[in-house]
Amino acid sequence: MKRLFSFALALVMLLSVSVPAFAEETYTAENLKAEIVSTDPTKSGTIKITNATAGQTYTVYKIFSADVADDKEEGDKTGVTYTLVRDSEAYKRIFGEGPNPVNLYFDYNSDGRVTLKETAKDSVALVKYFQELIKDHGSDFPYVSKLAAPQTDADGKTKNEVTLEFKDLQHGYYLVESSMGAVVTLDSNAPNMTVIDKNQTPGKVDKTVAKNDSTNFVESNDVGIGDTVTYKIEFNATNYAGQEKIRYYEVFDSKGNGIWAEFNSFRVKINNESVPGYYVNQGGDNTNNWTDLGSWGEGVDVVRDQAAWYLVHTGYDTYSILIPWIKGYTVTDNADNETQTITVPEEDEFKYDSPVKVEITYEAAIEPNASIGGTHDNLFNEAHLEWHTKYTQGSSQKDKVTSKTYGLTILKEDFITKANLAGAKFKVYRDRVDNEDGSVELQNPVYVIPTGVDGVYMVDSKGTRGEHFSGDRMDNAREYFEVLRDPDGNPIKNDAGQPVENDELVTLGADNKTNEVTTAENGRLVILGLELGDYHFEETLAPGGYNKLTEPFSITITEESNTFISIYADKAGNVKKDSNSADYTYTYSLTNQPVGNSKGAELPATGGEGAFMLISIGTMIAIGFAVLMITQKKMSIYKD
Repeated sequence: MKRLFSFALALVMLLSVSVPAFAEETYTAENLKAEIVSTDPTKSGTIKITNATAGQTYTVYKIFSADVADDKEEGDKTGVTYTLVRDSEAYKRIFGEGPNPVNLYFDYNSDGRVTLKETAKDSVALVKYFQELIKDHGSDFPYVSKLAAPQTDADGKTKNEVTLEFKDLQHGYYLVESSMGAVVTLDSNAPNMTVIDKNQTPGKVDKTVAKNDSTNFVESNDVGIGDTVTYKIEFNATNYAGQEKIRYYEVFDSKGNGIWAEFNSFRVKINNESVPGYYVNQGGDNTNNWTDLGSWGEGVDVVRDQAAWYLVHTGYDTYSILIPWIKGYTVTDNADNETQTITVPEEDEFKYDSPVKVEITYEAAIEPNASIGGTHDNLFNEAHLEWHTKYTQGSSQKDKVTSKTYGLTILKEDFITKANLAGAKFKVYRDRVDNEDGSVELQNPVYVIPTGVDGVYMVDSKGTRGEHFSGDRMDNAREYFEVLRDPDGNPIKNDAGQPVENDELVTLGADNKTNEVTTAENGRLVILGLELGDYHFEETLAPGGYNKLTEPFSITITEESNTFISIYADKAGNVKKDSNSADYTYTYSLTNQPVGNSKGAELPATGGEGAFMLISIGTMIAIGFAVLMITQKKMSIYKD
């Protein structure tokens, strides 16, 4: 008998180049040949697609007709042959209009049969070839059927994993394409065909940040020392990567050391539903100290191996969230007592539909060592996703968000001579209210603490929500400046090797707060750790010999308003004129504003040592003048 061809191929055209494609089985031209065993054109079959994506439309295009043996079973690679009507539009697009049919992949026999060339082994190229034909000449390859995967079930709930079935299709060779632009399969429905749509690939990680419980999640924001931020990580999870089952996902997160993460705040939602988790610390005294994070105060204990996710703390600034994707897994502690292994059964059911959205949120606080002046050297947070199959591992690009904190400086100076003025005191507020009677009210005090360098202050994080985060290594501003520190944040030691205490901070008291600041010998005062916006100042004490300002003034911090300011100080925190006489130089990028004061004018004065003499002389002159006048008058009378 004549040898003809038959082949069945399930092929994935991946949308992401980061995940390799794998075929379940490779069919060459040699094992795709078959014989004609039936020519009954009435026989029909089905094409079933599992793991279809909700909301996507799937279109079936018929390429060739097929004759199928009566006893052919699903999965059998023999007992089928393919035909194409000569001079049909499809024939002309594939073989041309000349007398000799020519095609790179197929031969056409005189009886209408189509066979695969011995050299046509590139199945990827064959798929692309048919895709281009249908794209450019769709009217010549009309679709046989088109179905949209429903987004909701009968109860109106979101439907994620969908099975579509194309019924009563004549036996043939079909190309099935989704509206995502990817081929689901190029195969025969002889007698029936069931395929898994494996074009779904895990989505990229999208990380955003919001400030102080806000729902306004953005890629970057401005913050103040002591503020809290909420991070959100989102990605689309699928059941397959290529043709392999995904066994588990892992999100890796790292942050700058100016941010303190609150691990008790982690929450994970899968398909918009909160799921329970466990936390384990790797390192330090709490190594492998597992904590149930699943009940979230609801009083429901979760068995560790049944949690839906695991937060693994690998360092102060790095952690990962492991999410099993197959049922029946177990988590075990390794012999090193510092790592864990997830064991997944060889064959088991997926835990979730595909695709689904995974959302991870958690809170963090801004610490006093944050980079100042709009830089984000240690106020960044980035994450990426990895997915693991039995044989491969895929990874997404890293997504990074940043926060920025700022500061301002006032240069107090003589209005005329521009000489620096020390000892001026101000109170600082965030809001200003102009009343109808012309009076001004300043509201919302900005509380500060001294830093140990004269005239330099930082926002006081005492009493903020972040102060109550768990963990004993998070610094608030008061703890950070209990002792004098060098520019690297290290305590300055005295000759006895003990930290130099900041006496001014000690007198502030644990519960006292102040919004008053004082200019140093160089005329400057600096406030660090502010967010963008307007700040309002009221002068409460002018330098000696100068008039106090009668009206409040304002300074606006913007991203563009910063200039570099250098402060020179000795080990005791006293500011110096230049670096030659200083032990440390502190350089900040700040919003800078000069504020002038006028000298008071000297008023007229009475009294003093010469007052009595002057009065006496004046009296004598007056008496002498009176005597002269009387004498002159008498002389005139006598003459008359």
